[in-house]
Amino acid sequence: MRASATTLLIAGALCSCVGYSDVPLATDVVKDERAAIQIGIRKCSKEDQDTGSARWYARLQNGIWVVWLGTPIPTDHCALLSTKVRASDGKAEDCMACFDVPDESSP
Repeated sequence: MRASATTLLIAGALCSCVGYSDVPLATDVVKDERAAIQIGIRKCSKEDQDTGSARWYARLQNGIWVVWLGTPIPTDHCALLSTKVRASDGKAEDCMACFDVPDESSP
């Protein structure tokens, strides 16, 4: 039992040093993908815009929700529309047309 507790303490210390932050904080205003996507849609969409079969996606990286319209992982790594939303307060950057989508292996 003592070895297990020691292992957990070491693992916890390592995680805190690495700065793994793709989990929203309790104090964040934007806590999930759905909320981030809603902000992205408001920031980037035009009422008469036809997005075809594209969907909205969001991924949290270091306290910033990267929100994009496109495919989960586009083959050309470019989304149709995108913005970044701060998890802490929900403030979004200006909408961009085409940007590099973060891949699954990004920290």
